[in-house]
Amino acid sequence: PGWRSSSSSSSSMTSQAAKRVVGEALAAQLSSYGSRKQNAVLDGLASVFDLAGVINDSPTSIGVDADAFSTASELERVLVTIEGSHDVCRYLCRVASGMADRPSRPGREVPFRPFSSRDAHVMLQIKRTAEVSKGARVRALFDASLQAGKAARDPSMVPELVPLKPYGTDGRYSSDAPEYLIQAAVEAATRLGIEPAIERCLSRLQAMDSSEAVQSFRGRVERKMVSMGIDLGGDDGLVVRRVLHKPCMTLREGGAKEVDEDEVLQDICHELGMCN
Repeated sequence: PGWRSSSSSSSSMTSQAAKRVVGEALAAQLSSYGSRKQNAVLDGLASVFDLAGVINDSPTSIGVDADAFSTASELERVLVTIEGSHDVCRYLCRVASGMADRPSRPGREVPFRPFSSRDAHVMLQIKRTAEVSKGARVRALFDASLQAGKAARDPSMVPELVPLKPYGTDGRYSSDAPEYLIQAAVEAATRLGIEPAIERCLSRLQAMDSSEAVQSFRGRVERKMVSMGIDLGGDDGLVVRRVLHKPCMTLREGGAKEVDEDEVLQDICHELGMCN
């Protein structure tokens, strides 16, 4: 979900392919769980993933299993795609905070209930998924959502939540809070809980991108120098590293467009006395 294609046609194909991959992955998880317990599908996808250790980090492919293939197709139809790190992170944070639309309530407004143990249950599901997630970027997104979900329910961080306490949680004596109190709580939880988590996540992702850009840039330049017979382990290597320092710092600060690789190579050649 961080990729955006150059055309609407290729974007649609990418989105459909992503849905298929995720649908098959979920179906494989259900199939794997079903091998240990009968009628896993009937337990519901959400309840299955609540259990500790149930997520298989290397499930067997669904292959030609007709039932698993049917499940994958069904899941594929209800999956949606979100593009861009900011939008993906915001969505996950809203899910964790109990503010996102829910498939079980299509077209219906979702009430914000920060003291509901039932609504907070999604935090456990995200945590279980994060425990087996792979890749630093994916982990950063899950970390942000968990931080947002916790902060958005914490009265010490969001004082506007306190007036909602008298209206109960999930019990039989709970009642709906006035709309103006809910709206005030939503706005405050978004401002104080969700937005800071998104900002931290995006900064973390940008740092990852910058680090990779620096490593890639440095690697290309050093390989070019080696191909020209430069000994990077000697004095010439010190010169190369000195010239590389400034453009690498620029890349680390997100200024990829400000670095001209050919110009850097020319500067190195000039410092080494290799230019005419």
